[in-house]
This record gives sequence, structure tokens and C-alpha cells, in this order.
Amino acid sequence: MNLRPLGLVIVAVAMSSCSQVGPQGPKGEAGPQGLQGPTGPAGDNGDKGDLGPVGAAGLEGPKGDPGDKGDQGIQGLQGVAGPGLYAQKSSLYCEFVHPSGTATTAVAACKTAKDLPISGGCSSTGCLQRESFPSFTDASTAATWTCTWITPCAGPSDLAFSSASVCCVAVP
Repeated sequence: MNLRPLGLVIVAVAMSSCSQVGPQGPKGEAGPQGLQGPTGPAGDNGDKGDLGPVGAAGLEGPKGDPGDKGDQGIQGLQGVAGPGLYAQKSSLYCEFVHPSGTATTAVAACKTAKDLPISGGCSSTGCLQRESFPSFTDASTAATWTCTWITPCAGPSDLAFSSASVCCVAVP
């Protein structure tokens, strides 16, 4: 007779009759690290971060072709008429003065202090000119042109053919 199956039954009955659990034992040491698992799926994108600093400006590109010509603008307003001081040639006049007697200087002047001087000069036949100058800056007096000659001249009456002149615009 085989007693082996009977022994197993006895051991199983004896174990089932002990239902009391004993105290938990101490924690054991950590086991070795396991193998690397497979890569998981990609997660969702996170929120966009703050903007970084602005980068340096790039190089300037080549000059472009000229654009089309624009439309003509509207005509401007008519300007105010000016005083017309020299609006016609009849406003211009010239004064000529000869030295008198034995004088070696002649002074030509505009008719009034308001008249505007344009030019002046000296002329002579046989006498050398020493000075020729304008006086146009004093607004309180008529503009003048002064001429002075060196004597003796080539002939005794040569100063009679010398003159100072000034040309002016008449101002009303």
C-alpha cells in the first residue's frame, strides 16, 4: 500500500488547522534594477513661453526700381501782387554829374532816399581815376556814387568830360 498520498493529506489538514498569521518580517534589500522599458508616446505641447530679445537688424537690400510718376497736384493759390518797384523799365533812371570848376571830385545821387540804387561808375577822357565807390547803406539819405580824378589831366578842360553816374529805381 502506498502511504504517500495519505501523508500529503495529513500535512494539508495540519496546515489548514493553523490559521493564525505571525508578525511581518524585516524589509529585504532592494533587488537589481530592471531592464529599460520601451519609449512611451509623445505628450501634448506645453504653453508658449515669453518672446526672447529682438535680434540684430539684417543687411539692407538693394535699391528698388523707381516707381511710376504720380499725378500732378492741384494748382496753388494765386500769390499776392508785389509792390511793383521795378515792374517796368520806365521806373529806372540814371543821374550823371560832372566836376564843377577846378574840383576833381563828382558825386552822383539818386533823386530821393526811397529810390533803390542799382549801379554806378566813373568815366573820363584824359584824366586818371583815383577813387570810385558807392554809398548805398544809409537809408536816411539818397544813395550816391563818388568819383575822384588825379590832376593835372592831359588837357586843361579834360575834367569837363569826366562824370560820376548812378542808376536807380524810382520808388513811389
